[in-house]
Amino acid sequence: MRNISIEITFAEMTSSTGDLHGELVISRVGSTNFVKIVSN
Repeated sequence: MRNISIEITFAEMTSSTGDLHGELVISRVGSTNFVKIVSN
């Protein structure tokens, strides 16, 4: 099992108060990792 490092800049997803509005969803299907950002 490999460790996967993910670094994402949330600049476009921050509100005026600097809070994050969104979540990072990581799903694994077989040997492929899917990464998507769901903004609220």
